[in-house]
Amino acid sequence: MEIEPDQSMEAMDIQEMDALPGGELQHQQHLNKLHLSPNPGQLPNENGNVPPQQLLADSGSPYANEQEMAEDDDLKEDQCRSEAIFSYIVENIVHLKQQQLSPPVFVRMLPWKIMVIPNERALGFFLQCNGENDSPTWSCNAIAELRLKSHKPGAKPFTRMRIKHLFYSKENDYGYSNFISWQELRDPDNYYIHNGAITLEVFVHADAPHGVLWDSKKHTGYVGLKNQGATCYMNSLLQTLYFTNQLRRAVYKIPTEADDSTKSVGLSLQRVFHELQFSDKPVGTKKLTKSFGWETLDSFMQHDVQEFLRVLLDKLESKMKGTNLEGTITALFKGKMFSCIKCENVDYSSMRYETFYDIQLNVKGKKDIMESFQDYVATINLKDDNKYDAGYYGLQWYKFDDDVVCSCKKIEAIELNYGGMDDEVSFHAKCSNAYMLVYIRKSEINRILSDILENEIPSELVERLDLEKRIEMARRKERSEVNLYVSVHIILEEYFEAQQKRRLFDLDKIHQRLFKFKQTQSVEEMMEQFVKSFCVPKGRMRVWIMYAAQTQKFFYFDFQREGHRTIEQIPSSQKPWVIFLELAPQDKPGGALQPFDPKKEVLIFFKFYDARNKRLNYIGCSQQPLGRRLIEIVPDVNTHLGFDNDTELTVYDECNDRKVTNLNETLENILDSHPDNTERGTLQGFILIFEKDHADPKLELPTVVDYFSDLVYRVEVTFCDKGNPNEPEIVLELSNRYTYDQMAQAVAERLNTDPNKLQFFTCTSSYKDQPGTAIQYQTKSCLKELLMPSKQSATKKLFYQRLSLSIHELDNKKQFKCIWVSNDLKDEKELVLYPNKNDTVKGLLDEAAKKIQFSENSSKKLRLLKVNNHKIVTVLKEDMSLESLQNAMDPITPQSAQKTFRIEEVPMEDIQLAENEMLIPVAHYSKEIFNLFGVPFLIKAKLNEPYGALKQRIQKRLNVPDKEWENYKFVIMGGNTSDVHDNTPVDFDTYRTWNKSWPHFGLDHINKSRKRTSLNFSEKAIKIYN
Repeated sequence: MEIEPDQSMEAMDIQEMDALPGGELQHQQHLNKLHLSPNPGQLPNENGNVPPQQLLADSGSPYANEQEMAEDDDLKEDQCRSEAIFSYIVENIVHLKQQQLSPPVFVRMLPWKIMVIPNERALGFFLQCNGENDSPTWSCNAIAELRLKSHKPGAKPFTRMRIKHLFYSKENDYGYSNFISWQELRDPDNYYIHNGAITLEVFVHADAPHGVLWDSKKHTGYVGLKNQGATCYMNSLLQTLYFTNQLRRAVYKIPTEADDSTKSVGLSLQRVFHELQFSDKPVGTKKLTKSFGWETLDSFMQHDVQEFLRVLLDKLESKMKGTNLEGTITALFKGKMFSCIKCENVDYSSMRYETFYDIQLNVKGKKDIMESFQDYVATINLKDDNKYDAGYYGLQWYKFDDDVVCSCKKIEAIELNYGGMDDEVSFHAKCSNAYMLVYIRKSEINRILSDILENEIPSELVERLDLEKRIEMARRKERSEVNLYVSVHIILEEYFEAQQKRRLFDLDKIHQRLFKFKQTQSVEEMMEQFVKSFCVPKGRMRVWIMYAAQTQKFFYFDFQREGHRTIEQIPSSQKPWVIFLELAPQDKPGGALQPFDPKKEVLIFFKFYDARNKRLNYIGCSQQPLGRRLIEIVPDVNTHLGFDNDTELTVYDECNDRKVTNLNETLENILDSHPDNTERGTLQGFILIFEKDHADPKLELPTVVDYFSDLVYRVEVTFCDKGNPNEPEIVLELSNRYTYDQMAQAVAERLNTDPNKLQFFTCTSSYKDQPGTAIQYQTKSCLKELLMPSKQSATKKLFYQRLSLSIHELDNKKQFKCIWVSNDLKDEKELVLYPNKNDTVKGLLDEAAKKIQFSENSSKKLRLLKVNNHKIVTVLKEDMSLESLQNAMDPITPQSAQKTFRIEEVPMEDIQLAENEMLIPVAHYSKEIFNLFGVPFLIKAKLNEPYGALKQRIQKRLNVPDKEWENYKFVIMGGNTSDVHDNTPVDFDTYRTWNKSWPHFGLDHINKSRKRTSLNFSEKAIKIYN
């Protein structure tokens, strides 16, 4: 078998990855939790220090080579280095009474010190990191060896087990409180004390720190990606795709000009790649995951990176479809596999080509990735000596650890990152998890990894991303200068027209105009801005500043008199300011508003209640003399409403919540009864509601009092599509006294559908937000009783689903949930069918056929199977009644994936069965027969045919490559499991009782699907919704 990649080939079996190319097959290997980057400095041969070559040889370090330890003399002064050896001489050790600290040595830009603490029986020896920094945000992972040197020639230093510790503010030192006893230290045969002093030495290797000033761009030329919680798998993959330059170039060219910036996956990926290329700081991915349609919780779920790659590439492929980029993903990532089968004793050979995007390699017991490939392509003799060549793309490997990027050695990137080899003396933490390698065909390296110049990026994309950055910078500046400005929200009279409740407006629902002024600006400057924005002269304006949001009362602001004062000098109980800007009507004679005298006049807002349409209409505001009577205002209202002048109206005082019975009462007397008008003239903005005096009692809400009473029962209810969680929610304000029919009618009007074709479901709780039981359409319960009891502020929620038939027909129907499985056994989807209650399985299958799209050459015949725990239990006969199915599985609607009904199309070869043929159930398992998984199926077998022929048909049905098929094992799963040999003839008696759940033909192979155990029960399949 030969593997011939079209352009690039992926070998993926993964958890985490990152980095730059290397290897004989040039590849990008991403190392996300690698713990070593050796760059130690050269130590001087003085103060009793042993040369570093000797120290390393003694320590058993993998760098016990003086050439690798002393690559560059300048490293000693390099504060960014990843490791160092430093020592400290402690004088007069036998009389040491207090803690001592050595001078600092900088590794990874952090100060490291040797700490010595004497105690009664022993000497304490610790390594301290960043000890004077109290910031709680920094951390640094390190491995170190603490040594006490001997001055005897050739003697090894005294040491203890190496330490591995995450240093941070609360644990900034680590070591041994009893490193060595005083007795052993003073023993002259050990040569530890020389002239009353000892020499302590530390070898430390540190990862790049987090939470401190570490400039990845400066030190490596690259930047990392911020981790949202559990997105390390995604960060690793994004770095891999970013370094696949040909893909990045194609992503830049995806047309996204008209896309919504919050929902466009293409634009969000363009933004991430552009920032990785040009930003100096770690790049965030929240906008990207938001474009996926993910909630915050999704970012805290770990996923399989191979699964994420396939989903992301599929999404990109769909975005490129219909453009000149179509085919890019296939060209880059699809490879070809050539398989050849030759029989030993028969003159027969079979050859075929297969395509693949990734392959799974066996790494167990393999010394390197090349040996894994040799095992996969056993007939190929690789020409090289299986050594990695890191020289083609520059002599440096990099470690991408989320937001931190640092350089590392080849030994870390390859030998220490590839499984196995438990070396107890190594300083380096090795990763033996499965991981992913991305290989690039050598002849395509120059094309795929060619540099992307800035002028290759579409200018429209650069301009859009640049605009986003400018807007974001402006917002940050605004937040930082918030105390220097005051926000002014402008409310116009037109906003009052939509208000159907008490008060004049709802600040949370109206789109008020927002202005920002410096605190030091004058009132006159503020008014000039209003004149410019609204194109209205100041003479046609009147300013009312809101006193309290709860009561929506205003006080009159005379901007003419206060124009010289600064904004910060104006007292206001409301922050930010809310101003009702009264503008004179355009048809007002003379144009200018009349002067207002708060001591003699009052501002009144007028509303009219339309009982027939159950609407509260705003009809205007005006300044009125305090001595004017209501009876004098009624004709003006009639004229405004187009009523006859003699139309009798009643008046309701909204602020005082009472009906005004005496229309001869003056406005002054009415206002004196208001509890919040203790100081007349201070507060303005009283509301009077007019309605016709003789309302029709047959109307649902004949008076404004009835209307306001009904408002008390109104609640906002959120309706969610049960079958499509991504469908936008519907929010309606309904009376909790509504009947089922009234609720259904309101929802149907919003959905523009028939209310009889909607079914509603309760919500299980206000926290889980899961659909509960179905609501019977005959229910006598009101809406309040249907809603889940919850706190007053909690969201009231119900679920709905669209029906293909009237809900009234459900009385004679039975909802039947089952799974539809495609012929290739790869696609599954839930079917919800509504057969008649007295129907048979055939009627159910006829109903299902209406929802299934058959291929042109298919049999168009269906069958119903009962499946239990990934095994086919039985094929249900077509004349079986649905009522009897309840005995097979009750309820018919399955609640568990372990037990279900399955509908599938009958393959053409299964339509007719000869006397010597039967259908045999096949099941998948891994290692143990109780570890069942996957989609079971039926295969036609012939009496006495060899099992070898049956296996070939199964392989063809499952489309399994030959190399992978060699690893399959075959058994008959029954009371006693027995192996199957190719020459063994098929015996039907073995399978006669299979409809009682045994025996089955079992396929033992690796479960490639993502395992979800009790430890990760919350994990769900990864999806990109937009």
